[in-house]
Amino acid sequence: MKKSKRIMVFIKEPGRLPQQAEIDNDLHTMQRTVDGYIEVLMTAIPGVVLVCNEEGRIKNLPKNVVFGGVELVGTIFFSGTAGVEFADMPMKLNEFSRVFPELFIRTEVEEP
Repeated sequence: MKKSKRIMVFIKEPGRLPQQAEIDNDLHTMQRTVDGYIEVLMTAIPGVVLVCNEEGRIKNLPKNVVFGGVELVGTIFFSGTAGVEFADMPMKLNEFSRVFPELFIRTEVEEP
């Protein structure tokens, strides 16, 4: 499978609603997006992963959202997958909001 040069993702920053964005499909861009080393987590939707900062808590990044029972910190993003490669999100933002409504509640950013 050919790797896409750019992918459509949903980015969620602390205190903000998720936004659709197009990013370069490379490690450096993903690390810059989450402000550090990336950690990839599976979601309940096949073919959709969550990418966060692996050291977010150690770096005292601001609280973002509780997702799947896990409190996430710093900027996160959701990406589609194609085999072992990152790919475009397989759904539109409004569909995503119905599946994961907890991500669409605006909260004040709490500094750690």
